[in-house]
Amino acid sequence: MVIMSLMRINPLFLLLILFISNSYAKTHTVTLSEKIEFNSGDIIILKDSFFSVEIGSDPGTTCAVPGFNCGSGYSPPYPTYLVKCGEKKLCPYVLMTNQKTATSGGLSIEDETSCEKNDPENCFSQFARYADGDTSCMNLISPLGRYYCLKRFEKSARPENKGLCEKLPESIYALKWNCYYEYAVRYRDASFCDKYSQSERSGRDRCLLQMATILNDQSLCHKMSGSKEDSYLEQCRNLKIKK
Repeated sequence: MVIMSLMRINPLFLLLILFISNSYAKTHTVTLSEKIEFNSGDIIILKDSFFSVEIGSDPGTTCAVPGFNCGSGYSPPYPTYLVKCGEKKLCPYVLMTNQKTATSGGLSIEDETSCEKNDPENCFSQFARYADGDTSCMNLISPLGRYYCLKRFEKSARPENKGLCEKLPESIYALKWNCYYEYAVRYRDASFCDKYSQSERSGRDRCLLQMATILNDQSLCHKMSGSKEDSYLEQCRNLKIKK
């Protein structure tokens, strides 16, 4: 087991594996959302587009005690993805990947439309990874995509996004309720708490408690339902308001 661990993290061994892998490298042409297995050296091209990705591998860092304790800051070997997106400054495609070994795994290429159908939270989070600011999120047409993208930019409080929660799909359970709470905090605006339905009194009270705390405003306690199912009203009344 120790010998195998040494081999796995030895950069020279990894370079040998890369050399062998590159000898069998393939070029794949795929369609949107098509899942493809890859190895280091492979090139994957999205059919009828300018988008492609070349698979490489990073050797990571040296393990202090292979097989036992690699130490803090250790980074294992992993696949790398060199994306080419033509002349597009903001690429309309992202990769959904899963690693198997240091030189292999699987991926699919997604755009905004396919992200909505396939694991939207994780998919749109990939768009956010390449965003250099909340301005990039504004280029997404999908309200769902914009919402998940803006999660990376918690301080973003653009006025044009204040109505985003209402545009989110009802089909994703509790998504709007979470959005009301998050945007009440984001915009420091307790009126978001009033958007909860009558059946969601607990969520509304939780939102009001958070805003009473943030805004140092105990008068918001009077708007709470006082439901026996939770203790939000009691917590609100016990807040220590700063004078």
